[in-house]
Order: sequence, then structure tokens, then C-alpha cells
Amino acid sequence: MPHSSHEECWKKLIEIHNHAKSVFLCAEEFDPTFQDFVQPIMELRNALEHVIRSKAAELGINGEADANLPNYVPSSFDKAVGHEYRAFFDAADWFSVCIRDRITKALRPYSQECITAVLPDYYPKLRKTVDRTCREIAELRGAKDIAKGKDLLAEVGKYRAAIDGLLSVYEQIQDSIPALVDWRRKKRRNALIVWVLGAFAGGILVTVLGKWIMIKLGLATA
Repeated sequence: MPHSSHEECWKKLIEIHNHAKSVFLCAEEFDPTFQDFVQPIMELRNALEHVIRSKAAELGINGEADANLPNYVPSSFDKAVGHEYRAFFDAADWFSVCIRDRITKALRPYSQECITAVLPDYYPKLRKTVDRTCREIAELRGAKDIAKGKDLLAEVGKYRAAIDGLLSVYEQIQDSIPALVDWRRKKRRNALIVWVLGAFAGGILVTVLGKWIMIKLGLATA
């Protein structure tokens, strides 16, 4: 395999691996059960196996059969890249589920009115973005031959940006929690004030009406 082609394979492999590892660690941190998702780890392990086989063949220590296969090294690299690619989307799918769960739980204590008042873009924009991104990642993960005929680095870069977008939405919501709490507290306080004033006004009205009836019945004087 030409030296430049070899470098290009390593570059693609390393870049996708770094994205896969980074997203996997994020998913691991955001998983509320604090449990590992096995599938990305299996894909990364399989990728390493193909890299080792490729290097062994390159060094002539993988047996005579491999040494006589001119396409063995690039083929092994392609398989390794495919496993890294699947590891990335396995981790991305896992992370998207975790982040959506975190967002749902963070907003659960607050009414739609409260969320709309504090985060006016949540329902028309942010929530739709989260749902669409999660759905697209899940579809890609479930698709067959996901590496076939695609610019892998561009594809990974596109969805890494989408994942960063999900994280940005979550951080925006987390930053808004104090404002959500404050809005809810004010709403409850105002409702209590209205109720007290209503009860007080109702009490005065009942007192005045009762005295008027008693005067009409001659049971009291003005």
C-alpha cells in the first residue's frame, strides 16, 4: 500500500476513533443508570483486531497466506474504519437517548406555561431539534451497510455537531432552571394572593349582604 494512502487510512481511523471515544464517554457520564453500553466497546475491540491483523501482515508476521494478499492491509483498515464508524453511531444513539431523558426529567416539574415563558424557543425549535436528531441517529445506527458509499469523516462530523447541539440544548435548559423555579414560585404566590383577596372580598360581600337582609327583616338597624 502506498505510503500516502497508508497515512490517509490512519488519519481516517484515528479521527473517527477519537469521535467515537469522546461520544462514548459523554454517554457513559449521562447514563442515569451509570451502566456501560456494551455494543460500542465490542465495535472498538473488533476495530483493534483488524488494525493488529493489518500491521502483522505489513510486518510479515501474519503468515504466508496474508503476505500474498496485496489487498489484505487496506481491506483490514477498511474493516477497522467500519467498526469505528458503527461504534460512533452506537455511542451517539446511546447518548441521544440519555440526553433526551435528562431533558425530560429536568423539565418535568414545570408546566408548559412556565417553560414557554422562560424558554420561548423550547417547543417551536429546541424540542423539535432534539427529537429529529435522536430519530436520525437511531435510523443510521439501525441501517444496514452504514459505511457503504459514504464519506465517513463528513458523516461522523455532521452527527458529532448534532450531538454537540443536543448537549447545548441540555446546558441551556440547566442554565434556565433557576429562572423556571423563580417563575413557578411567583406564579404560585400570585395565585395565592388572588385567592386570599377573593376570599376576603367574598367575606365582606357576605357580611354586607347579611346585614342588609337583617335590616329588611327588622332584626337589625342601620
